[in-house]
Amino acid sequence: DWALPAFLVFFAALVAVTVIDLEHYIVPNRIVLATLVVSVPLLALAALVEGDWLSLRTALIGSVAAGAGLLVINLISPRGMGMGDVKLALVLGLYLGWLDLGHVLLGLFLGFLLGAVGGVALIALKLRTRRDHVPFAPFLAGGAVLAVLLGNSLLGWYLG
Repeated sequence: DWALPAFLVFFAALVAVTVIDLEHYIVPNRIVLATLVVSVPLLALAALVEGDWLSLRTALIGSVAAGAGLLVINLISPRGMGMGDVKLALVLGLYLGWLDLGHVLLGLFLGFLLGAVGGVALIALKLRTRRDHVPFAPFLAGGAVLAVLLGNSLLGWYLG
């Protein structure tokens, strides 16, 4: 599959963003924007070689939709959703959209679900309070990875 090099870039970026957000509470523009700059041409090359322009189109739509969705949340509650998470959503939407738009929704849903469960667990274990900042990018990354690896099965089961 000609999209494999792009997905390797995606997974490497998710690991880097996760580690940095957990340690420094920031999603670096250098990583997110560089990932976008590298990913779009790689996916365009895959679309060209495979003749799969639909995947490239849904990737671009997924990127805009995911970014716009998280931007709305950021505008409503800037303390609850940082702009780094919004920019990361552009990358997540691009890759999950390459698979299909259902994967975009699934990945974001799973990211929010993981974030909710993780946040409640941290509070229950008294490791955090409701007022503490919890990095969200690791949960978004986890949701995206689950959507890539299990998305077809989960969507097939759900849409049954």
